[in-house]
Amino acid sequence: EVVGTFINALPLRQQLEEAQTFSEFLASVRQNVLSAFDNQEYQFDQMISEIVQPDAKSGNPICNVHFSFSNAFEGMGELGEMNLQNYVIEKNETTEYEFKLEVHEEIEQFDIYFIYSSILYEDEIMEVFMSYYFYVLMAALENDSVLLSDMELEVTADSF
Repeated sequence: EVVGTFINALPLRQQLEEAQTFSEFLASVRQNVLSAFDNQEYQFDQMISEIVQPDAKSGNPICNVHFSFSNAFEGMGELGEMNLQNYVIEKNETTEYEFKLEVHEEIEQFDIYFIYSSILYEDEIMEVFMSYYFYVLMAALENDSVLLSDMELEVTADSF
């Protein structure tokens, strides 16, 4: 007998089109995920052995960035008024992915974790990534019909 949690990774590739609205982009992500479920029986290890070059330099042979959303509750319904407060940063010398963003739904809040390789990223760069992430989140919550091309992220010399 075997007891435990078994997870089969389902890699996705999502194209971003500037002419899309945020809600159209989310709809395309949803369709991409649903289409990927048609291939979920295809084992990740088998996929890697068939497509990865033996000299792959990344710690993970398929992707460098990982996004995870887990919701253990029935959902919060309408988001309504959203307050973004503290966030958790984990930096590790070695990680499974170069950058990992995890969102966990808790009772009446979302916990957001930025996990990254301290060998590859400096703290200041991650601070910029976080500010971009929260800017996009707030802009989308304010108006989900905003064009992706209109979600300008200000980059100055001080950003880095």
